[in-house]
Amino acid sequence: MDKLMTIGGLILMTGTVAAEPGIIEQFQQLDANQDGIVTEIEVDSRPDLVRYMHLYSYRSFGLADANEDGHLNEAEFVAFEEVLSAE
Repeated sequence: MDKLMTIGGLILMTGTVAAEPGIIEQFQQLDANQDGIVTEIEVDSRPDLVRYMHLYSYRSFGLADANEDGHLNEAEFVAFEEVLSAE
């Protein structure tokens, strides 16, 4: 969890994070209306897609939302998935 907090802090400061192949595509698929953010409703509407993601298995939308604005931007999504993949 400390890793996640550190990454969250870096995202808030820089607004960016490097992504592993495929994670950006997952974000884009979840972003149903292509507005550049993913809401909890969008996540809940795609159980077929999120079932293998850490976001789903940990039921932790709130943890992934580093700036606590109620949605995930690409950097938050990527950081959350990558940090938990590394553990």
